[in-house]
Formats: sequence, structure tokens, C-alpha cells
Amino acid sequence: MSIAQDINLSAVLLAPDTDGLREIFGVPAIQRLLTMLRQGGCEDIHFFGGEAFRPLLSRDIIDMPSDKFHPAADLASLTNILREIPFQSQNRILVMNANIVMDRPTLNHHVFLKTGAALETGAMEETDGLCLASADSLVPAVSRIWARSGE
Repeated sequence: MSIAQDINLSAVLLAPDTDGLREIFGVPAIQRLLTMLRQGGCEDIHFFGGEAFRPLLSRDIIDMPSDKFHPAADLASLTNILREIPFQSQNRILVMNANIVMDRPTLNHHVFLKTGAALETGAMEETDGLCLASADSLVPAVSRIWARSGE
């Protein structure tokens, strides 16, 4: 069993714009994030964003299942889709903006090793595009990150 499975981790990646397609050392930011999450054992990963991401996410190297790709052009459509996903109540849900640049040790430290205690949604007034949420706090957490991305 992996660390992510031990802490029942799911992930929601948000792309309110196309910044997640920017390359970092020749690799799109979204691809780096997905790879790191999977290497940590997180398989329940949902993507919310524009159709511009679909070709990249359907490539063999990423191979995101079509039922985990959710086209969402605005916050209203995003929250409607979120409410339909049956996240387990005991799961921790990592919410990340798709353009975050992070290395594996930092992700492991904050999410997998500390189980996200420092990232709790209720513990901060603002977010930098990253937090852990429960099923109950998911919609407010996603709304906050999505809205701040549009500033």
C-alpha cells in the first residue's frame, strides 16, 4: 500500500486558464503534477478545466481516464460537477491549481508525510493554489482557489 492510499488521498487539479500547459524544463506543469501524484500512490485524480488540456491528458504518457476529465469553463459548472463526484467522506482531497510548480520532496513533505495538516482549508484565509479538504469542505476550497486564479 502506498502513502497516498494509507491516508486515503484523492486529488482535484484545477485549470481556470491555460497556465498549466506552460513547460517547466520541457514538461507541461500539469504533467509534472500528475506524475508526482501518481508516484506518491494517488490514483483518484480529477481534472477540471478547458478543452485545451484534453489532447495532453489523453496521451499515453499521462493517460487520464475520460471520466476523470471534467470540462469546466466557470465556477458554477465546476461546483455542479464536483457535487456529483462520490468522494469518500474519509478521504483527504488535495486541491491544486494546475500551474503550481512544485518538486516531489515538497509535495511529499506537505501532503504525503504530514497528511496535509499545514494545508487545512479552514486554517488559512487565503490560499496559494494548494490545500487539503474534506468532502464537506471541498466546494468552498475549490471555489477559493478557482476565484483567486482569475485575479
